[in-house]
Amino acid sequence: MKIKVKIKHIIAAFLSLLILVPLSIFLIVPQLQLYMGGEQLAAGKENGKQTILKALEGTAVGEQRWDTIRKHMIDDTANGIFEVYVGPSFTTVDVSDEKAGFTFEEKLPFLQEYVEKGPADFYLRTAAAQLAGYYFTEGEVQAAMDVLQQGEKRVPASWEKAELQLYRAKLLIRDHKLTEAQELLKYMKAEAEQEESDLHGEIALLEAEILLGNNNLAAATELVSNIKEKLETEYQEQKEEDDEEWTPAVLEQLRSLHQHLQKALKINNTNTFSTIKGRIVRSDGTPVSHAGVFLREEQVVHRSVTPGDQYQVFTDSNGNFTIASVIPGAYQIYLGLSFEQIDGWTYPIPADPWIDLDGTPAEDINIVLQPLMDLNYPVNQEAVSESEISFAWEKVKGAAYYDISVGVEMNGGSITSPLFTKIRDNELTVPLEELYDKRLGYVSENADWKSVAPESIIAFTNTEDRFSWSVEAFNSEGDLITRSNGYRLDEKTMGNLPFFYLKERSMSEADRLLLDKKIQKAYDKYKEDYEKDAEDKSSLRMLARLKGWERSVKGESAGDSYLEAWAEVSTNADDAFDLAEQYAKKRDWKNYQRWYEIYKTREKALSEYVAGYHAGVLMKQGKVTEAREAFQMAMKLDPHHRFIGSWLALELSTGKSFEEAENLAKQYPQREFGGKSKNWADFISNMAEEAEEDHSYQLELQEALGLYLNDDIEKLQKLLNNTEREHLKTFLSEVREVR
Repeated sequence: MKIKVKIKHIIAAFLSLLILVPLSIFLIVPQLQLYMGGEQLAAGKENGKQTILKALEGTAVGEQRWDTIRKHMIDDTANGIFEVYVGPSFTTVDVSDEKAGFTFEEKLPFLQEYVEKGPADFYLRTAAAQLAGYYFTEGEVQAAMDVLQQGEKRVPASWEKAELQLYRAKLLIRDHKLTEAQELLKYMKAEAEQEESDLHGEIALLEAEILLGNNNLAAATELVSNIKEKLETEYQEQKEEDDEEWTPAVLEQLRSLHQHLQKALKINNTNTFSTIKGRIVRSDGTPVSHAGVFLREEQVVHRSVTPGDQYQVFTDSNGNFTIASVIPGAYQIYLGLSFEQIDGWTYPIPADPWIDLDGTPAEDINIVLQPLMDLNYPVNQEAVSESEISFAWEKVKGAAYYDISVGVEMNGGSITSPLFTKIRDNELTVPLEELYDKRLGYVSENADWKSVAPESIIAFTNTEDRFSWSVEAFNSEGDLITRSNGYRLDEKTMGNLPFFYLKERSMSEADRLLLDKKIQKAYDKYKEDYEKDAEDKSSLRMLARLKGWERSVKGESAGDSYLEAWAEVSTNADDAFDLAEQYAKKRDWKNYQRWYEIYKTREKALSEYVAGYHAGVLMKQGKVTEAREAFQMAMKLDPHHRFIGSWLALELSTGKSFEEAENLAKQYPQREFGGKSKNWADFISNMAEEAEEDHSYQLELQEALGLYLNDDIEKLQKLLNNTEREHLKTFLSEVREVR
């Protein structure tokens, strides 16, 4: 078919192409560049950054430009919020951002552009705060103040303006310009609406910091106490009105600070404070600049790091940091890092990560990031089909021993368990049967024994599951040097993948039933197979685990069938100690000792938990000297001193004074990574005050301790219910919770 087209139409079409092609390049190419750059970033590819930078430096305009800056420059960090937080208690990662973030130097011109010309939105506030933090760490204090004031003028909402003003006050305090900071806060209070309780609380937190900077601990405590009580009343009324259970972050911060200040007053009422200085570098000497450093008090270390943390600074271009006016107490150091800063490196946490401050000058705290270790085998999803498995890894200079952990995948996640400890060489070969005997913790959705995750029961005997492993290197003092698991975000740092399969055995019909979550049918089939063949170790292993899980759900009444038979043939020390614990609860000391000795023959070194538990058993047998020595060993093994309460009960039961017990509690303070902190020195001190002029106090205390040591729980509870001595009741109640 022929088509006739008039010449003028051809010319018009040609002209339209001449016009449209440049427009298409102008509009479509940046969009493709940005899309491809984002995809490359998400895949962790360095060239993704260059693609986006090229588009921003060239043709990206309008809303597309601002959206790109928001997504790739501002979302990464905000007012001290980093992609990775790492500390002794936990590590958190912001997985929402691309894995190959931009350096601050790369983001700097675009952040400045957004503050000066970008949309007046929430991101403007964040960009201004980021810039101010950067300028401040570089010593450009006035530039930091200028960018915050510039942001204050442009942000649309009053609360955003207030947040920038609060940040400005915080930076003034860190710059020791306390009078200027106080004037700014005074202005903010005058401008704030009465109902803005959160803002008044935030202002009070900074005013308290100023008082602390002026060495006025008592006044800071009074200020925080007053505003805390005011906010608690307001929020209680609000909760009753809304019928909702929630606690605002600022109130949590006030409560935490108030508790900390009260404790500091008790420790040291001379209004003396500490200054902590330090430096963060990599082992090759490269400084880690613009990292976050968070000094976190004991009562908040189990919570996520937030911009509201009291002690937080940034490292300068040489990696240096200074935290001033720190009130007495126990602290841990947390770091805030970008993916780029942590890629291929790890923060080696010391065995005892606590920093105890009493107002005297603190030593410099220098943190050296170490390169991640390389794994040699098994790696890259290797299938192990022999009767033994070998692990090998990079030898680390200065390492006295290594620990291996293995992870099991389940339900889209994984559970990791320590596997072998105190390994002196950088390789280990063990029979697969020994690995099969290793247990994981039980994973379940609820307290129904049939709801257990099968993967957590079958563990390393599952030929269909993929396993991962990692290794940590320690020096002779027990301090971590480095590890294999960490952030490996590009081809240079990726290394071998720590995955492998175990294909030596064949799955039984009972195994299949278990993996299909037919728990009762699986149990019955294992039982049938074992009764047919008493040498069927695999079936006995699973019967013991299922019975152990049932026992933990249903309690002692669940019985202990198969547990003792399995513990006799298992290579796992934990199986023997489980039985030892059961006999200890029955006060069957002969059988306890038998299984404890079996545990020791299978375990190369006592765990900190077993050491403390055994000390408690010796105490309840009346073996005072042996128990005292065992408790002392447990304290050395366990930097958290979880069994100190039991040791204190022993000493008080033998007639030691409150003063002697309090000194022991101060020597071995119990450290809590979560939940309510237990200050045993305070418990003892409170009892000492309560016992003054009370001549029968010691009689009741000794009676209560005797009931505790004899496990006469019913009579002890009756005594505690009837006593009017509240601090005695508190102490004994806490002792009963020691585990």
